[in-house]
Amino acid sequence: MPITPYYSSSAIHYARLALQQVPLKLVSTRSSKTNDVYFSSDPHKDLSITLTDADRELWGQSPLSKPINQKIKRGIDLVFGIPAVLITLPIMGVFCTLKFLEDIFSGKGFLSPLWKGPRAGTDGRTLTIYKIRTMIINENTGKITAVNDHRITPVGKIMRRFKIDELPQLFSVLAGNLSLVGPRLRQKSNYNRNPKSKKILPFKQGLTGTHQLLLIPFSVANYPSMDAERYQMDRDYLLHWSPWQDIALIIKTPFKILGQLFSNKTIEPPKQTTDVI
Repeated sequence: MPITPYYSSSAIHYARLALQQVPLKLVSTRSSKTNDVYFSSDPHKDLSITLTDADRELWGQSPLSKPINQKIKRGIDLVFGIPAVLITLPIMGVFCTLKFLEDIFSGKGFLSPLWKGPRAGTDGRTLTIYKIRTMIINENTGKITAVNDHRITPVGKIMRRFKIDELPQLFSVLAGNLSLVGPRLRQKSNYNRNPKSKKILPFKQGLTGTHQLLLIPFSVANYPSMDAERYQMDRDYLLHWSPWQDIALIIKTPFKILGQLFSNKTIEPPKQTTDVI
């Protein structure tokens, strides 16, 4: 698998700034069979994160450290996750087809509509996630995705607005790798930038949650200026977890997403405290 280093001075500058002067080699790996594109800090090493006893401090304080609550949470994932997959499977099929046709008619050829990439999963282990591709292949230049990003295709804009691109992650929920509700999946660079947030890694990440709902319709998953706020929301959720809270967030999520159909609000990106390229 060929590895092509990026020599963009702006990308290197941002990486160094985001990691507080810790050098980061930004590389792209691409598979000719699946057209997968993803970025890692070092393609030759495991992307997992080693947790210390201090990083597990929050785990001991959360109700989710009790085995009975873990079983209850898993039961909620299955009770709501199985119907969610059955309901959304036709939607996934339609948008995979639309994405496939969009590539053909735009002259890109026969490309995979799926994208996969690594994230820091439970206990810091590397987790591969799958999404329906929303961006142009070979146009990912190491930039953080922003509102109205020129790399996002017309079909991709619809999917991102209504979170359709994330629906394949429901299969990860059924497999037990994710939960329906929990802290949002982050890249390793997010934890390097904000080491305190490693305290949420002992927990299973989720597709929806308190800050995910609060920040709809725009996504600020990778904005450095939001790290502290995101961590505090996740911490509060984990310290005060209850099955009723999970159920309420699950039920609220589709209404919040579909509510954008009837909203006239202009989508504006959040203010930045760090330059984002």
